[in-house]
Amino acid sequence: MQYQIFSSDDQNAAICDRDKKAESYNELELTQMNNNEEEYENIPWRIKEDLGFSSNYYQLSYEQKVFVDYLLDKVVEIRDNIERLEDELSAEIEADQKTLGDVEEINTELKYQIKRLQEQLEKANK
Repeated sequence: MQYQIFSSDDQNAAICDRDKKAESYNELELTQMNNNEEEYENIPWRIKEDLGFSSNYYQLSYEQKVFVDYLLDKVVEIRDNIERLEDELSAEIEADQKTLGDVEEINTELKYQIKRLQEQLEKANK
């Protein structure tokens, strides 16, 4: 059996790292709760009342908060997906517009060359 010996500095660093991760997680959770509270406040009171939910986020039961948080997280996920799709579509539209511009340029050049060839053909036939 092998044993690892950690110095007190290693232990302190591990504890500090663990505490930082926990603090970061708590900050993220608090930010998410604040965002969810703000989003919840934007829901019309009539809808909340019809569902039997409190008008204030902090007055919701634990189960209601879990439900509301889940729904609001899905809303954020959907918004993020919409933004990503809009960005992708914008990039595709931009690329298509560039391609269309290139095609129009080629078309103009071909028309000019056809006209030039027709003039040369007419001169040769005279």
